[in-house]
Amino acid sequence: MKIEKTNQMVPQYTTITLKVAYQNVEYTFKNINEMRREYALKFLTQRKNGLNKFFKVTFNDHQVEQYLRSGHLTQKTYDKLRTGEFNEIIKSA
Repeated sequence: MKIEKTNQMVPQYTTITLKVAYQNVEYTFKNINEMRREYALKFLTQRKNGLNKFFKVTFNDHQVEQYLRSGHLTQKTYDKLRTGEFNEIIKSA
């Protein structure tokens, strides 16, 4: 019985790594922003706990700087993804 219960357990969170061609960085960041907004709205009642508990985004800062300099990512899209303010996330997408 304990083995069966253990086999039914699933991790509470999952880490997903994306590899995106430089031409699609802006598009991907915009879609991630929209996903964060959906999560923020879904967990609106728990906003004091922070959205990162449910949906955390990390990225390579050096690569992001290169995309910003080359024009493959706009500062506006990047700033939206960087914000941690709950109300800004809801408005941002």
